[in-house]
Amino acid sequence: ISLSDEWQTYIISPRDFGMWDNSRDGKRGGSGDSLDPASLASFEFAIMSTVQEEEDYPATTPTGKPQDIYIGAVKLISGGDLPEIKEPMDMPAFFPAIHMYRCSADTVTFEGGSISVTECVMPFFRNQGYGLDNGGAFRQVPLARCMEKGREKGMAAQAIYHREDSAFHGGTWVFAGIDPAALAGAPALVDLLADCFTDRPRFLCAGTDRFSYLPGETVTVGAKASGADGASVNILIKDEPWTPVFTRTVRPGETASLTLSEPGFYTAEITLEKDGQVTDRISQDFSVFDPGSRSWENIIRSEEGHLWCGDEKWVPVGVNYWPMYAAGVPLRTEEGGGAWLAADEYLPDRIEADLRLLSDMDINAVSTQYLRLSEAPQIRDFVERCEKYGIRVHLFLEGCHPLDVREETAAALVKAASLGQARAMFCYDLGWEVSLGGEDIRRALNGQWNRWLTREYGSPETALTLLGYTPSITGGLYNGPTDMQIRQPDKKSLPFIAAYRRFLDDLIGKGLQKSVRNLRKYDPWTCMGLRNGAGGNGTVVYAHIFPYDMKAGARHLDILCPEGYNLGATSLYMGMGELTNLQCRLVSGGKPVVWIEYGVHLFIGSTPRGYRQEDALKKLQYQTNYYRTMADFVARSSATGSFAWWYPGGYRIDERSDYGIAEPDLTPRGALTALSDRAADQLAGDVWPRDAEETLVYDRDLYAKGYGDFFEKNARRVSERLQEGKYTRLATPGTGLTTRTLKPEGVGNIPYRGIGPVKYLDSEIDSIRCGSESLMESGTLRPRPGARFTVTMANTDECLWENEGEGRVRLRVSRDGGEDYFPLDRRCGYLETASASFVLKDRPSTVRLRLVA
Repeated sequence: ISLSDEWQTYIISPRDFGMWDNSRDGKRGGSGDSLDPASLASFEFAIMSTVQEEEDYPATTPTGKPQDIYIGAVKLISGGDLPEIKEPMDMPAFFPAIHMYRCSADTVTFEGGSISVTECVMPFFRNQGYGLDNGGAFRQVPLARCMEKGREKGMAAQAIYHREDSAFHGGTWVFAGIDPAALAGAPALVDLLADCFTDRPRFLCAGTDRFSYLPGETVTVGAKASGADGASVNILIKDEPWTPVFTRTVRPGETASLTLSEPGFYTAEITLEKDGQVTDRISQDFSVFDPGSRSWENIIRSEEGHLWCGDEKWVPVGVNYWPMYAAGVPLRTEEGGGAWLAADEYLPDRIEADLRLLSDMDINAVSTQYLRLSEAPQIRDFVERCEKYGIRVHLFLEGCHPLDVREETAAALVKAASLGQARAMFCYDLGWEVSLGGEDIRRALNGQWNRWLTREYGSPETALTLLGYTPSITGGLYNGPTDMQIRQPDKKSLPFIAAYRRFLDDLIGKGLQKSVRNLRKYDPWTCMGLRNGAGGNGTVVYAHIFPYDMKAGARHLDILCPEGYNLGATSLYMGMGELTNLQCRLVSGGKPVVWIEYGVHLFIGSTPRGYRQEDALKKLQYQTNYYRTMADFVARSSATGSFAWWYPGGYRIDERSDYGIAEPDLTPRGALTALSDRAADQLAGDVWPRDAEETLVYDRDLYAKGYGDFFEKNARRVSERLQEGKYTRLATPGTGLTTRTLKPEGVGNIPYRGIGPVKYLDSEIDSIRCGSESLMESGTLRPRPGARFTVTMANTDECLWENEGEGRVRLRVSRDGGEDYFPLDRRCGYLETASASFVLKDRPSTVRLRLVA
């Protein structure tokens, strides 16, 4: 609803309240899922800016003069009072306008000729019928190409052939986005369009049974056709130099098989022929995977605060990638997979065009998602094509979330797509915009929360007495902080909130330890990361949903990945992200910081029928300025690289937005050009550590809203110094302390009374080994009496562990009938490991391990 200075009447249908495709149970969202009025309990009004006009401010900062906004005469109407609202029919690749785009052109080419034009209206590429078993509801056939200065920009005309069992019952649609006067001057093209309605043999689909093969695997190829009695299918397989490697003629519905041992890229050219006339053709690309070898020379590794490939630094100038043809269609299948990676929708030739453009524009990394085993051949083909263009892949992988680790799922995905052998792989994304959610969702953690209180304090009641706050109880378990305690905190509950954050550090850390350890079995080379910062790191309005603290599990990651949606388009407000850089460096021991998402929308907030390409294009300059400023920020700050959100221009259905940095005709928008112009600057600016003249101290326990509070109070000052060419050092009160110099204080800044966790002292057990058996942290071992145990532990907080003399840290081994203490084998700094060994002469039923200082 657009605001104005006059009263306006609006009628809003329940269909206008679409459910976003991101519900936590995976059962809501997607096309057609909207509000059920019978389930409505309450509603509220909020004001949202759809355009960031003020470039001097980040999106979260109010600008301009205060305004009074009046909302009056709100009515709920139903039944006969409800005006009829007709939804436009969704016609795939045709209507509404989100399926089309307008662009400049000088020529339209087609079979048998060409014509001059000044512009075209072109459909996005859709299902082309690729593959032996393509089950799509329709097949799109390009009939004419739009050209400008010799470059192909897309389709100027198309035919859509619907299957008999589809919603459009075998119908044929033809479209030409060409000025009628120009079309009238091209009778050969008119004849070509009209011929689409003739009853002649046509392919339903044709190609190979997969898009990617291992060397030596059998390739099965063939076609399915309609109206093809007496027709033949001619198969020609070519390698990338376009040398024929296989030919065969079969009947429709029959297949041919071959074996390809040479890795590379291939094309299956398939024609349908009857009575000596070719009536249809499909040309489908596929690949044979090159298992090759991964080694120090070709992997991306994280060392000494930088990313390296061989002995050269590597800086990701990246973009979150969905192909251009993802615009205007749902991003997920009904089964929950990625739509563009579904075998029926995968278009390797269009992906090739995207990657060629990105490579030409100096983009060297892409980030995307891999969700289902059925996507494995397509992902393997995609990763191979990325390697061809020198582009590395940052890949979200299902089954790796630290609070929902599904080891078999993640392992199957890695193995099925041969990711452990793929040289283009850069990093696994273990969680997508991770947060715990509101208090109702967080109650699912109450069992673990209460067990943690018992382990650390002896009992929940003792803990709550020391922390000075007693929460409500649900199902016999104490709850964690409420949303209101975070939104409107009081000093009384600060220690309680601090203890909850410490609990989350431990919980998330163990989850990441499990997830990473599982992946390393199948891929020891690829980096590990976690997409953090729901809404932008430091965005205080999201504090109540508990975005993961960057400290949680940082030890197990190779890069730290914040998001930048709360940063503005000027150097000052973009530079506020330097504080997040410093926080990431501090909690990770200096590991590289890669801004995994940032961007500004050109359009947001309307239903598909409200999207207008011309409205989005009005904001191009602002987007360009934002991207130029972000590239400059990465080059001169403590960051290592970045990934823009996102590549394809056009309407994104689930979010109702356009964040794209390239036009649908593969013309770079100013944002992409800005990244290209500053790619070399980002590599040259990869300096860490920076010489700092000022130290800023962060005590998380003072802030109920966590890092968001600290960011709001300090980020501008850090940025002001950055604009002056001065750098800041971030520390905590625990920085530089050892167990010899530490004065114990309880978590939450409460006096330490000999019970409960101590600030700046925390640990994880990496392994418990006895002979050939080992455990990660707990479980069952069956050693012989006299067996030697070795326990390896990691220091997960800042205070260094002494192993000798005053303040030394020892391993306490408690068992039936007593306890013993054993020394560590070395001093142990933050994120380092140390071990302790001991022998059990008897066979106690239970052994408990704990570090004590």
